[in-house]
Amino acid sequence: MNGGMNIHVDRNTTEDTEFNAILREKGILPPLPKQEEESPEQSPETQRRNAVEKMSYDKLTEEIENLEDQGRSDEDEDSKFLEMYRQKRLNEMREAALKARFGTYGEVTKADWTSCINKAGDGIFVVVHIAQKGNEKCAVVDQHMQVLAARYPAVKFLRGEASLCVPDLPEANLPTVVIYYDGNVKMQYVGSKALGGHPCNIKGVIHQKTL
Repeated sequence: MNGGMNIHVDRNTTEDTEFNAILREKGILPPLPKQEEESPEQSPETQRRNAVEKMSYDKLTEEIENLEDQGRSDEDEDSKFLEMYRQKRLNEMREAALKARFGTYGEVTKADWTSCINKAGDGIFVVVHIAQKGNEKCAVVDQHMQVLAARYPAVKFLRGEASLCVPDLPEANLPTVVIYYDGNVKMQYVGSKALGGHPCNIKGVIHQKTL
């Protein structure tokens, strides 16, 4: 004969009661499932902005055309909102294209010096390295100019072979770096001493003093 009595009581184990809390501490009941935090409700304006920011320019244009095909008026709020962002994206793309027009380290000859440098355009910086093949210091400057050209795509970086562009330039004056702005000489560094005295200093000098 069983001297004891087993009493089973059905309980809702998901209730956040004091008794259930004790059982969870003892490891008898599993932890309560985490409740997902409700994100604050966004205004229609914020929802539209977030949606539009994820669109590419082509997608924005497509959305505008679809709205026009559906006969939406210019007063339609969504249509005006999309058009505003389309224009914003277009302006940003144009500005980025203007700033990133260069980005490479090119060659310049005496024949195209005027067109490539003096007539490069308003507000354009042109950094010209007058170099000589086989010159160790010029080779170091070439390496740094390639790095700077990629880092500053709004600046035009060019290399001119001394024997072709400035044949009378003494070898002692190499490397020479000339900085143009709006077609005019802004500053120039003649010889390695002007560029910091040591090839390793050239990159820092060009960066700090000219860009």
